[in-house]
Amino acid sequence: MLTLAAEEFDGILGANPFAEGEVDPAKLHLYLCAEHPTDPDLDRLDALRRESERYRLTDRTLYLHAPEGIGRSKLAAAVERALGVVTTARNLRTARAIAELAGTS
Repeated sequence: MLTLAAEEFDGILGANPFAEGEVDPAKLHLYLCAEHPTDPDLDRLDALRRESERYRLTDRTLYLHAPEGIGRSKLAAAVERALGVVTTARNLRTARAIAELAGTS
């Protein structure tokens, strides 16, 4: 189980590297890491990335913009193994709803 303090979750939402309005919130996925990935295999993610996909890795979050969805995304399927840590993913729309329920947004 991954538990974050409300302030930490707000920080993750605030650190979104994709500008507001730049991407569809349903197509931007936040992979929240149980711990900091110490040796992520970014070459593997780059090799699996579709031309339309973009991602950014911060301390404990991988932000993946997958405009064609993550259901068939090879990159999305490989995130946890490539990062070497347990993750849980939510799209930005859901993450914002969680923050609203927590009363932090």
